[in-house]
Amino acid sequence: MDESTPHLHLVFVPVIQKVDKKSGKKINKIACSEYWKGKNSYQQLQDNFYQYVTNNGFNLERGKSRDVEHLSTEKLKQITNYDNIKYELEQENIQPVDIKNKALIIQQNTELIKYTNKLKVQLSKSYTTINKLEKLQQENTNLKYENAELKKENYRLKNYIEKTFEVVKNLFNFPIDRFKRLVNNFVQYFEK
Repeated sequence: MDESTPHLHLVFVPVIQKVDKKSGKKINKIACSEYWKGKNSYQQLQDNFYQYVTNNGFNLERGKSRDVEHLSTEKLKQITNYDNIKYELEQENIQPVDIKNKALIIQQNTELIKYTNKLKVQLSKSYTTINKLEKLQQENTNLKYENAELKKENYRLKNYIEKTFEVVKNLFNFPIDRFKRLVNNFVQYFEK
């Protein structure tokens, strides 16, 4: 196989069965607009194809139909460790398969399926970890912003308090250090 992701390309003509108005007989008619009805027409086609293939003894995996996040190429490569796997595959000497030994092919296929399933579990864990990391990075950014805003507010409040002390000093001709001690004692009394 020369593809890293096996897949099919299907080309077909959408034919529906319809009753002919003139003769009253069932006829086959090419009708795209009547074949594709609604948003989930392709999904139904894929579901029907999957059902047909698996009912005929083939082991086909059906993709997820809901809540699938489409990843950017860079993120997918990061999750799948693409560069390292590509390097390993380039270094691996792939041996030709003995197509006469069907039992060996079936055994190797079973082992490959198990290995693929293990890789999928690892991919899922990696994806979950990356999502958690991205959420934590966003939370960290938000907390840094909030902290900077609180520092600004703290600075404004300190300036406000200093100016209040200056106003009291000038209004009542009261020494500022004595006024600060009175305020501190008052605050400490109520904090107990």
